[in-house]
Amino acid sequence: VKDLFAPQSFDEVISNPPYLAVAAGRINPDQERAVARHEILCRIGDVLAAAKYLLRDRGILRVIYPNSRLIDLAVLLRRRGLEPKRLRFVHDRADGPSKVCLVEATKNAKAQAEIGPPIILRDSAGQPTDEYRRIFGSTDPLVDDAT
Repeated sequence: VKDLFAPQSFDEVISNPPYLAVAAGRINPDQERAVARHEILCRIGDVLAAAKYLLRDRGILRVIYPNSRLIDLAVLLRRRGLEPKRLRFVHDRADGPSKVCLVEATKNAKAQAEIGPPIILRDSAGQPTDEYRRIFGSTDPLVDDAT
């Protein structure tokens, strides 16, 4: 990152970082999928260090991360001066559990987190919700599969 960008050159950083520790679960035999899912080449700490370097003061980091590692993420964010500010849990269906959370953190901000309303992806019939369509549009595979 330091070879490509000047420090504090961005207002916002968005990432879908690898979310599983190398020792967690089966590693996909497809190298691209394995690297995308497991912390093989990049760990969450690396992503957060890069975000801190890239963000201006009060800049925003947005990540999606599994709930099973959410506390670890919050601890690492604070250690790097990135304060968790807003969280929204994502549910496949309203009556099902959330597996991931959208997390927004602000560089050098005061502590005060807000839990927003859940994001529900499918209705009781399995169709994409209006919010899902607003986020992903009508060309998303979930929408295309439903029609």
